[in-house]
Amino acid sequence: MEYLSALNPSDLLRSVSNISSEFGRRVWTSASPPQRPFRVCNHKRTIRKGLTAATRQELLAKALETLLLNGVLTLVLEEDGTAVDSEDFFQLLEDDTCLMVLESGQSWSPARGAPSLDLHTAARPGPYVAGNFLHPSSCSGGG
Repeated sequence: MEYLSALNPSDLLRSVSNISSEFGRRVWTSASPPQRPFRVCNHKRTIRKGLTAATRQELLAKALETLLLNGVLTLVLEEDGTAVDSEDFFQLLEDDTCLMVLESGQSWSPARGAPSLDLHTAARPGPYVAGNFLHPSSCSGGG
């Protein structure tokens, strides 16, 4: 019973209050990710737009409207056609990544005049650094 007398009601109240405010702070600060810029184009690379989005789904929704597309959409890296089919991968992309939005039945193809990428060349150190695959400084030209 000595332990009960050692408890001070004001200390107990302060502890509960601190837990409550800490919990509230964590709930309220878990906001959605920030808006980030991306460059998107249609299958033929004839329409290019700069869009901002916080999530993959938000970017697809904006691309649907902006690029005048319809149906089920697929998001790929414009440079090499790598599918961006998960939110985790999408969140790893850097700002200004160039993406292509494909409608059902369409598939990625390289831009006309673009150098072909082969795994042996891409893995070799040189002027074309691996980091540039996901985040080229500018999107390839129209074609």
